[in-house]
Amino acid sequence: MKPLLHTLLLVFTIYLMGCGGFGGPDNSKQGVFTTDIQKFSSCAELRATMNAASSMYMEVMPITEDAAIPVSGPANNQIYDNQSANVMESDRVLINSAKLFVLRKSSLEIFSRSSFQRTQVVQLESANKNTLFVDDQNVVVVSSNDYLTTKVSIYDASTIVLKKQFVLEGLFEDVRRHENQLILLANSYSFMTQENEGTLNPNQTIVSPNCNEIYQSQTNAFASGLTLLYNIQLDDFSKAPSSTGFAGYTNLMYMSENALYLASNSYYTFPSHIRQIKWTKDSVRLNSIATYYGAIKDRWAMNEYADNNGIKLAIATNISQTSIMPATDAVNVMPASTNRINYLLVFSENNGHLSKYSESNYFGANEAIQSVRFVDDLAYVVTFRLTDPLFIFDLSDRGNIRQLGELKVPGFSTHLRPLMNHHLLGVGYDTQDSQGATRQAGIQVSLFDVNQTSNPIRKNVFTLGVRGSYSDATMDSHALLYDSGTGLIGLPIVELINPYANDPFSWGTTVGFAGAQIYRFVPGGQLTEVGRISHSKWRRSFSCDAMLFNGWSYGSSDINRIIMVDGKLVTISQFGLMVHNPQSLAIISEQMFTPRTSGFCYEPGFQW
Repeated sequence: MKPLLHTLLLVFTIYLMGCGGFGGPDNSKQGVFTTDIQKFSSCAELRATMNAASSMYMEVMPITEDAAIPVSGPANNQIYDNQSANVMESDRVLINSAKLFVLRKSSLEIFSRSSFQRTQVVQLESANKNTLFVDDQNVVVVSSNDYLTTKVSIYDASTIVLKKQFVLEGLFEDVRRHENQLILLANSYSFMTQENEGTLNPNQTIVSPNCNEIYQSQTNAFASGLTLLYNIQLDDFSKAPSSTGFAGYTNLMYMSENALYLASNSYYTFPSHIRQIKWTKDSVRLNSIATYYGAIKDRWAMNEYADNNGIKLAIATNISQTSIMPATDAVNVMPASTNRINYLLVFSENNGHLSKYSESNYFGANEAIQSVRFVDDLAYVVTFRLTDPLFIFDLSDRGNIRQLGELKVPGFSTHLRPLMNHHLLGVGYDTQDSQGATRQAGIQVSLFDVNQTSNPIRKNVFTLGVRGSYSDATMDSHALLYDSGTGLIGLPIVELINPYANDPFSWGTTVGFAGAQIYRFVPGGQLTEVGRISHSKWRRSFSCDAMLFNGWSYGSSDINRIIMVDGKLVTISQFGLMVHNPQSLAIISEQMFTPRTSGFCYEPGFQW
């Protein structure tokens, strides 16, 4: 297989006219439909259809999803914020009952959980993208070093001896585990050069779906790429992974115990769609498709409710005028004098298919959704244009979504974390206004009191640095520590200072601090500063003296993970691991990693 231009990160999609079938069962503003789902009959039909579509594409830039993916399980302490109960998700720093694992670009560093001393370093094939699952039986490394295939390597958790390896067609986007089923999402473009019939990839050493297991688009949407899904049984390696796929691209994935939901956003004049995926021990299949207008920001903007009234899926969507077609729908959906609005929608699973159930009144006119968090029957939504409105909705009656309260404060939160005693932590950006324009400034950490849902208040706010400052926690929920036992809150930070004089929107020109900022949520509902931690003393050993490149910081270029393990505060960076006293932050022990012999000092994102 030869690399293609299609393997670049730009994804091109053509939405053909004539969707039809609009008008959900509640006859409300937004159109939703489900229909019989057809598959391609052969590889020849798939190639002809997809190649024709790719020659007439429009560019669709996907929203960058929260890439941090938490894990929990029988042998693991929950060290990250978990979106769904009993659904395990991956990360590069994980623990089982005896060990702490740190996955780097080309090695797996293993530490004793009791002493935090390094016990083993396992050399791996260098990967441009990788992630990790662990329990007391298996260590599973999912990796890709190109845009064509993904490797799933399964090791014995005690000996770290390789037990099984699968090579899958496509570049993995995300992966989940439910019980002993590993569900992996990948995107593929290489089918365009495969003159084959039968399987998508003729290479017998590579697992790929049969072409007649690839679903056609039921929203008349065709793309220059395919989305592929694999189901790997971790308790029976003798069985090849089951697989399926569909025409189109997605990287927004939410999984409950009942189903997997894949959202594909459209930013032009065509509806977006959600695909509901069901799986069994031996299969994975596309079950239903529903459409919606606008764009879902990330996985936190989707939430499934399963109760005596059946399965319901709630989403938050931001709609712009250019995302509505035809023009008559734009008149019905968009209020006068607005170019952007937001809705909460609820879909119901009836007879195995998703259908529209209810929607909220629109909110946040001319503003875009920045973060969403569903907590039990409440939904918290942050929008932004000039200020940061925090909206609170009641979804206890799934058929009647009610807005309870609203708070407007400067800045905006890109991630929300529920705390104890009906408080909410927001991490995002401060803003600056000048001559009628608003720009994001430094990192902002906010504490909201939501005890009175009709009257939320912001109790505390901290601003770190100036414009250009960065924290992984603004987009990666795993980068944000909250330990309810100690009240500790921590986030990685690259704090820029010294903006250019007389320029209110200037980026900072100097790194004032890089490391972790630690707070404590104290009884009575206040946020207090505890201190700062840095791994900067190891930077020179990694030839990492320079902290900026062309004015841009390379992610959180010091500490990336802050976790609590057995009463100890642990910080991990590309340089090494430190163990701290959670009260004083004093260093108890430390282990520096082996410096890499090649590659950039700071690579974009959380990549070591």
